[in-house]
Amino acid sequence: MEDPGAFHIRLARFIKASGLSNAEICKRVGVSHGFLHPILKGTASPRFATVVKICDVLNITPNQLAGVDKEMTVSLSPKLNNFAERKAAEVADQIVLLANRRLRTGQPTIEDILTWLASTGGVIGETDQFWSYIDLHQVPEKDAMRIDPVSIGSKGLTPKILKTDSIERLNDFIDELPEETRQKLVVEYRQVFQERLSISECTMTVHLPEFDINYDVNYLRLLKPVKDQLGNDLILNFSQPLPSTINRISSPGSVA
Repeated sequence: MEDPGAFHIRLARFIKASGLSNAEICKRVGVSHGFLHPILKGTASPRFATVVKICDVLNITPNQLAGVDKEMTVSLSPKLNNFAERKAAEVADQIVLLANRRLRTGQPTIEDILTWLASTGGVIGETDQFWSYIDLHQVPEKDAMRIDPVSIGSKGLTPKILKTDSIERLNDFIDELPEETRQKLVVEYRQVFQERLSISECTMTVHLPEFDINYDVNYLRLLKPVKDQLGNDLILNFSQPLPSTINRISSPGSVA
């Protein structure tokens, strides 16, 4: 007899409750039409980034899908151990990792941001609880040469990298990027406006001129379309630092 708490059984229940067909869910997630078939049979497990996209379509959180409480400790409970022993072990590992970072740093995680956006219907304002952790950008036009920032969250990763939350400094930073990188960002921001959600692992090398030092910054980046309280379309950028996120890699003038 199948465990009613197994990942694929819970997923099937949430899909049924949503009223969406498997084909429609696959279309919105951006995967092949047969992608869900082996997952719902319990013979395959999706990557965590895909789980997040599925949850976004179903309007639930990854923790709901995993069957664990939102406020969880870093240690694995018997319930989560039982879950991890089954087909969704990768998902469980990622959820615990995200919870661990939240407990250790006090910073919101990608799941926190997605849960917040689900509760507001994607409409945000300056008084919202996570406003100070996100950056907002205009939706780029097709022929745009660069992305156009609107606001910088004072507690987010951007001001930590730039040492300021000045829009002018961020614009200068964007202008200093290679043209290929600027165009890639335009394409990514336009694409996410159509596809609803993008989560990627990024690495950025940053030069701090005041110290003449280069740094590697590793982070998970969430891009998601939102609206402000006037109904304007914007792209939300939330960056979640990964462990050992800022490492000194070189002084430009030094010799190894």
